[in-house]
Amino acid sequence: MIRNGPSHLLAMTLVCFSTTLHGAENRVEFRTDANSFSGMQQRLLDPEQRRELRIQQRASVERQNPELQQALRLDSSTTEALLEMLTDQQIERIAETETIHSGGYTNVIQATADAETGRLDRLHELLGDEGLRRYQDYEATRNQLAQVIRVDARLRSNDKLSPAQRERLQALFVEQLEREMRHDLLRSRALAFPTLSPQQLTSAGLQRSSQLQTIAANEKSLYRARESNRLLLRDASAFLAPVQLQALSKDGEERDASQRQWIEQARKQAGLDPVIPNASATVDPDPPLRTPIAGNVRLSIRTTVNRNDDATVSLTCRNGEPRSFEAGEGLVVEVTPTLFDDDWLDVRFHYYEKDARGQRRRLSSSNGIQRSIAQGGNPADYAGLSSTVVLGTKAYAVTARVKVEGAGSAGWPRAAKPPPGSKSHGSLQ
Repeated sequence: MIRNGPSHLLAMTLVCFSTTLHGAENRVEFRTDANSFSGMQQRLLDPEQRRELRIQQRASVERQNPELQQALRLDSSTTEALLEMLTDQQIERIAETETIHSGGYTNVIQATADAETGRLDRLHELLGDEGLRRYQDYEATRNQLAQVIRVDARLRSNDKLSPAQRERLQALFVEQLEREMRHDLLRSRALAFPTLSPQQLTSAGLQRSSQLQTIAANEKSLYRARESNRLLLRDASAFLAPVQLQALSKDGEERDASQRQWIEQARKQAGLDPVIPNASATVDPDPPLRTPIAGNVRLSIRTTVNRNDDATVSLTCRNGEPRSFEAGEGLVVEVTPTLFDDDWLDVRFHYYEKDARGQRRRLSSSNGIQRSIAQGGNPADYAGLSSTVVLGTKAYAVTARVKVEGAGSAGWPRAAKPPPGSKSHGSLQ
């Protein structure tokens, strides 16, 4: 599958089932905290190992920031200073992660936001207002830029992508990622959150479950790659020449082959037959889709920004449509609630920063809350805690909880799906 660049890795911590994007491999990984930071503390404390780590991180920063100088319109000396600063900041984050892992912070989200604000201040001092905005815009889509560069590298000098083609192809890679995210949103949450037996809730059981789910998730990703690549090539044919389309297709094929090789090796290490099963025989790569319910959804959202008091806002909107509210310190939250016919609620958060003139600028950070309104707990209670650090001109530590208003009434459904023809969800009107 042609994904969102070489740094795309989906990691899930089994114990709490949280999802993040990071890393340098194009594969899905389910893991537990126990195997995340092995040996890193010693590397940070030993001067020689720390120097080696910094050399590795400098090389990683250069790989992760392709065409940085051109994109930010910097001179050579400022580019070098920026790369050094980004390397230092990466080492800082590694050290902070070690502190978090050892329980050294009482408020992890706020401590992270404070540290990120300091890093943003140093970037601002080096780049200025416009330079910092330009860097943040570049950072938001640099993975897609790396994909464009990789495709362009396959072409002869006479066939290179024009600036306009590069821009349109990068936008297509962004659209492809968003399409994959929409596909995942429409899948049943019951398939996304595994149920573990008491025997699996041991260190060995979690490790084994993590190993098997990693393999299964990558197999499903590989099965879906053909259709994803087909759509990408179809859309790209509107502006790419045949030889350029061939380069794009070849890039996708090689990435899929690399993922297939990784899966086969992972299956072998897990004691399974290394031959990947046929999708039609054993795996449904595109599980049945759920449907958003028609009507209005009424929510109460409780948010905290940095060290401010909680703020609560009640919203009524059409199911699946966004609404915005001011959360404090100039941060505007756009919330999109979607209630599905399997009684799962998904709430997406996007963030905007408002300047002194009242102008809004969309920030690259986003996150969400998913909760079942039919299984366990009272849907009328605040639940689904979401905590994140949003980066703008400064960092914002944001926590949110969601309550479905109207829940708990006699008509509130307790089954996984309403009866045929029923529209009796308590949060809809």
